[in-house]
Amino acid sequence: RSTTSTEPSASAKLAPSGWKLPEAKAPLPSEGEFMLPGKQGPVFFWAGEAAKYLGTVVHRYFCAISKEGLEKWDSARIGKEEPRMRSMLKSLGLSSIEAAKASKEGVAILKKALEDEKGRWVLAAHKEASSELPLTAVINAEIERVVIDRTFVDVYGVRWVIDFKTGVHAGGSLEEFLKNELERYSGQLLKYEAALRAYGETRPIRKGLYYPAHRAWVEA
Repeated sequence: RSTTSTEPSASAKLAPSGWKLPEAKAPLPSEGEFMLPGKQGPVFFWAGEAAKYLGTVVHRYFCAISKEGLEKWDSARIGKEEPRMRSMLKSLGLSSIEAAKASKEGVAILKKALEDEKGRWVLAAHKEASSELPLTAVINAEIERVVIDRTFVDVYGVRWVIDFKTGVHAGGSLEEFLKNELERYSGQLLKYEAALRAYGETRPIRKGLYYPAHRAWVEA
């Protein structure tokens, strides 16, 4: 038979005089915006998450296309990929509605890339080509881990480093947008180049950003 004692245990300690509970820290910011019941609109806005996850899925398809070969991918095949893309987006955390919307955008982006001369060049077979190439190197006395979207050596012996940007620019000057994007990502591209140099690459290296949704290209 067990008994329960109301006496404090020998190991119990009393709090010092004047002790108070510490103040609670401010809550961490949320990715989505929560709306109270009764207000119009969805409970969460997933625009930022949808764009991020769509980028992840589109990158996976670019990797598959470059590995399998352009000749195995056409507009018809990409169109049939929408259900699979929708499922992938849902597995990443999007709702059914957002996944359906994002998958349509993803199919459109892939089709634009395959209809674009520059897009086909980026995804085509090349010497020493690699997609989603992970590298770890010491850069400026720090260990850096990077993943290069696409890299290869062209017929002139130049090593290309290309970053895919799947976002959509709405409104304003596309030229100005691309200029700002280049300034924003130039440091990242330089880090990719430094990582390749650390692995022994001695050939000339050229770098670029490719925006399939706009069939836009900007070289660093």
